[in-house]
Amino acid sequence: NTERERLQRSLEDTAGRLEEAHARVMEKETEANQKLEDLEQVVKAYNTLGYQNSLIPESAINANGEDYEIRLNVNEATFSSSQMGVSQDQGSPEGYRLLADANNGYQPVHLVKLDLRGVVRANLISLRKEINERRKKVAEKDMADRDLLNDIKEAMDEKRSEIEALEHRRRAAEEEFERTKEITTTQKVQSDAQIEKMEKELAKMRASLTESVQLMEQREMNTDVEYEQLTLRANQLREELHTGVESMLNDIIRFKVHVQKGLEDYESFVVEEVEQELGGELQSMEDTELAEAHAA
Repeated sequence: NTERERLQRSLEDTAGRLEEAHARVMEKETEANQKLEDLEQVVKAYNTLGYQNSLIPESAINANGEDYEIRLNVNEATFSSSQMGVSQDQGSPEGYRLLADANNGYQPVHLVKLDLRGVVRANLISLRKEINERRKKVAEKDMADRDLLNDIKEAMDEKRSEIEALEHRRRAAEEEFERTKEITTTQKVQSDAQIEKMEKELAKMRASLTESVQLMEQREMNTDVEYEQLTLRANQLREELHTGVESMLNDIIRFKVHVQKGLEDYESFVVEEVEQELGGELQSMEDTELAEAHAA
């Protein structure tokens, strides 16, 4: 019994120490997890700065073909104290996030592949010097740009004064333009009224002229008709006159022939009468002479 009690106490002490060890392991695990998360945050911040400063990726302008991106080589599975004591045959060492293998943690050369204190540090120092040189040149250029900006500002101040003077002249010109516009508007209204009045008079004249033209055209048509009628009448009269003159000439010729014949007949009658008278006188003279002769 005494031996059993001693073994029991020894077992209880061992269980207590085991619990204490388990608690310390859990504490260390939590601390390790926190440090790992902090390291991941630092790596993330570093990579972010690398991207912002054109160091990452290798094709960035400041990388010069070097790989500056930090990649942590850690297992993805979460390690817990419940896995303590699990044999290598029962679990994979690659599954323990806080362990590189079944019994060992991570070494810096295994956790980060880059030589941060050697190559990367030297390259960053060289890059810082280069950036300082470029910053110095940019600062000098910035000073030159500031001087140029001051000169431009002075020139702009001069131009602003000229612009203010031009603005004053512009306002004066606008006022003059408004006055001229008002006068022109008034004149335009008067001109429009005069034009409207003249257009009305012109419309009346056009209407009157149109009516006169129509009357003239009507008169011309009537004149043409009358001319045609007179032409026809003249032709008829010409034919009638021609016929009448021809008839008169025929009558005159017949009258002339009649008169000539009457004159010839009268002349023959006169000749006969003269001859008869002359014959009677001669007979009387002969008788007288005979009577005288007888008387003698």
